[in-house]
Amino acid sequence: MTHLINVLPTLSALWPAPSKDHRGGRQQNSSPTSSTVPAASKVVKSFLYLKDGMSHKEREERRLLQERKQILCARMQSADSLGQWDMAARELDTLEGNDEWKEDVSSGDYNPDLLEMRLRELDEARINCNLRAMMHLIRTSLSRDLGGMGNIDLYRHSYCGTKKLIERYVDSALQTITALVEKSTQHLPDGMESKDCLDAMLYARQSFGRSALLLSGGGTFGMSHIGVFKSLFEAKLVPRIVSGASAGSIVCSVVCTRTDDEIPALLRDFPYGDLDVFEEDGNEDGILDHLRRLLTEGKWSDIKHLTRVMRNLLGDMTFQEAYNRTRRICNICVSSASIYELPRLLNYVTAPNVLIWSAVAASCSVPLVFSAAPLLVKNPLTGQHSPWNPTPQMWIDGSVDNDLPMTRLAEMFNVNHFIVSQVNPHVVPFLAKDDSLHPSATPHSESIYREESDWLYALTALAKDEVLHRMQFMAELGIFPNLVTKLRSIMSQKYSGDINILPADGHGNASQGP
Repeated sequence: MTHLINVLPTLSALWPAPSKDHRGGRQQNSSPTSSTVPAASKVVKSFLYLKDGMSHKEREERRLLQERKQILCARMQSADSLGQWDMAARELDTLEGNDEWKEDVSSGDYNPDLLEMRLRELDEARINCNLRAMMHLIRTSLSRDLGGMGNIDLYRHSYCGTKKLIERYVDSALQTITALVEKSTQHLPDGMESKDCLDAMLYARQSFGRSALLLSGGGTFGMSHIGVFKSLFEAKLVPRIVSGASAGSIVCSVVCTRTDDEIPALLRDFPYGDLDVFEEDGNEDGILDHLRRLLTEGKWSDIKHLTRVMRNLLGDMTFQEAYNRTRRICNICVSSASIYELPRLLNYVTAPNVLIWSAVAASCSVPLVFSAAPLLVKNPLTGQHSPWNPTPQMWIDGSVDNDLPMTRLAEMFNVNHFIVSQVNPHVVPFLAKDDSLHPSATPHSESIYREESDWLYALTALAKDEVLHRMQFMAELGIFPNLVTKLRSIMSQKYSGDINILPADGHGNASQGP
């Protein structure tokens, strides 16, 4: 108020004094337009300065900064490649001051002292070309969560990257592994052979664990997996182990049967190829035909269209042949049509001679949409096809019992890091509250979001537990046991991994890492 009182005399002095018209005895303002407008402008500027303490130049710079941030956010949303998104994200981090947070080593979210010590040991061993020290460090000290660097809060603060210390440690570990591989082909110290380096790398992989890409079901949303695979492939980050269920099995089977040289053409042509899995182009069924089939056969569409599309894409290739050709491990989930058979994870280990197209057809057999399908094997000598099971066992949608087969992959291939592309729309209520990143502009808005998220997650978890209990009770009483058991399996699954990639529409952009 004191500032306002002090400025009032100044404001009154800025206003022009009236002049008297001697002819008419009246007072009139001289040059009202030329003198009043600048004075009024000064008044407005004075009040604005009192409001936020910023000059006109500072206020204009702030406006331009906000416009630039909006442009960068729009570029991130419309980016066609990882490079475009990364460029916009890094500039946005700079404008919002996140680079200072990255450079600051101290944080309560991880142990920087431990990371600095490991970083120093790796750098010294590599610079000194100490192969024995490099082998020892790679085999014994590599960890995904060293010093707590896997804490999700370290990846919520900025749009791209995290603490520079963590990034330097990761880069140093990669450089040390590369240096060890290069030195193993040159002159080795006495008593050391190339086989020793190979054994050390294999043991390191065994202790460190492996990564896998899991493609969920989701009907027509499953084609979003192509974009996920494209981004990972361009960044050379595609894991060798890929799993797919339902619609995800289509993308999984296609990419795991192509070599790296064939992938670019596949990514370019696949979305525009023959994907008419519900009916044949030019020979569509009418609504009455679909209703008749649903009432008489229990299915909306004929599965022959799905098998036709998959045979055209894959040919008669088996899981073993695909692995021998690409060295990628194709995993397809199928569920039993009854409640007396465990879900199966098909790959070159468990089902080497099973035809991949028959596995995809079975994994996509959504109840009431397609009929249950058998699994077929190819005789390695004669090439003849026959049922995999001598019993009339039928298989349905893999997402029913095992949308993300993380436990089985961990048992078979030592996988402990799962990249999940989740496009199932019905799983949103089952995702944990920390399964996605929601960057907020202010700590206040972040606290409000977290409070609302905690309440929503608690209510959803309570409702889910109650429904699961009622379903278990119904199954034990014999009330539609098959249907209730399958529905209970859908609701009780875990639908997220270590890194979760969700569609923007309906889910929000999210990823949990690393």
